[in-house]
Amino acid sequence: MAPFLPPGSTPQLEAKRYLERAAYFGNGAAQFKLGHAYEFGVAPFPPDPLLSVQYYSLAAQVRLVTITVGRMDADMRCSVDILRLIWP
Repeated sequence: MAPFLPPGSTPQLEAKRYLERAAYFGNGAAQFKLGHAYEFGVAPFPPDPLLSVQYYSLAAQVRLVTITVGRMDADMRCSVDILRLIWP
């Protein structure tokens, strides 16, 4: 039995949609993953430093980033991204 995908969609686009939805509803792990995806341009996310900073900031505020990563890593990544924007 094949998984259901809406017509014209791909598994990557569906994963992106659900990850963005989880981040929107305040899931810290999803916010951190989106920050990482936008920082490094992981498909299907284009590299976008501003979105990366936004999602890392949200993850740091929620304080629910994964146990192995912790809040300090989200804060640090946010700082690094801001520095990249200021001094390319």
